[in-house]
Amino acid sequence: MSKHIELRPIRLLAMWLVATLVPSVSMGQVAPGKPSIGIHSVEVTDGLQQTASSLGRDKELSMLRAADSLGQQLIDRVHNTRKFTVVSRGDLETLLKDQELQGLLGNPSDADIAQAFQIAGCKYALVVTMDDFQDVHEELRFEGQSAVAHKRTVRMSAVGKIYDVTSGQLLESANFQLSEKTGTKIQTGTARDSARADELITGMSRDMAHQIANRVGDVIFPAKIIAMTNDVVTINRGDGTGIEKGQVWTAYAVGEEMIDPDTGESLGAEEIPIGEIQVINVTPKFSQARILENYGIDKLHIVRREQP
Repeated sequence: MSKHIELRPIRLLAMWLVATLVPSVSMGQVAPGKPSIGIHSVEVTDGLQQTASSLGRDKELSMLRAADSLGQQLIDRVHNTRKFTVVSRGDLETLLKDQELQGLLGNPSDADIAQAFQIAGCKYALVVTMDDFQDVHEELRFEGQSAVAHKRTVRMSAVGKIYDVTSGQLLESANFQLSEKTGTKIQTGTARDSARADELITGMSRDMAHQIANRVGDVIFPAKIIAMTNDVVTINRGDGTGIEKGQVWTAYAVGEEMIDPDTGESLGAEEIPIGEIQVINVTPKFSQARILENYGIDKLHIVRREQP
């Protein structure tokens, strides 16, 4: 028994190396029609880690809670775009341990038993790095009153990067920033509500994950017109993807692929604006919009929201 315990870390390391470095072995089955995307655990820059550590254990724990919450929310939000088969790279060690356990205790004749080294491969990878986090508490005492006002300001900043794993090419990089404030007034000697403090961080992490997931979807699968009747078009974007009633979107016809003459790099296809639409109805799976300007709008044309 002791030998088995000693060999387990080595076995897990070997399984991880094979799953990570040998794509031909690690490829598993994915849902047809959906590309797979690996979501890595949220990283924290060295500078941010050192700064949080220097401010005390409470500040460091607050930052780590935010990073962990953001990572979990990313899995949920990207999955709910309904565009990808999501593979959580942050849970890889847990999955490998489960494969090992099933290999030791499972019934070999069971067709559903997990097979060693069969972690699904990914077409895309999402890497998010938190580069700024501040959690500031301020206290104001009222003269002649037995009450204290507490104000809390939380600021988060992260960089999201989308890679094509096959080519190693960086497809998109964007910075996301959020800042929230909350205030309470309590009697002197009363403890502050830590649950409300955690709710603030969780809510901000959810909002940031929502923005990142929408950006991922827009980069890999731009919104398209899937139906058109008279002056109303239907878009393949539904509730939870950032689309809202009243928004104005621009429609584009896709032209030829553009190549940088200096580097030979593909710059993507040319997009020619051909009109504007305004969202009038949002359902869970699609939305409808009324055409405001039309210079050749048709099915399968790309639509992008006009940023305020």
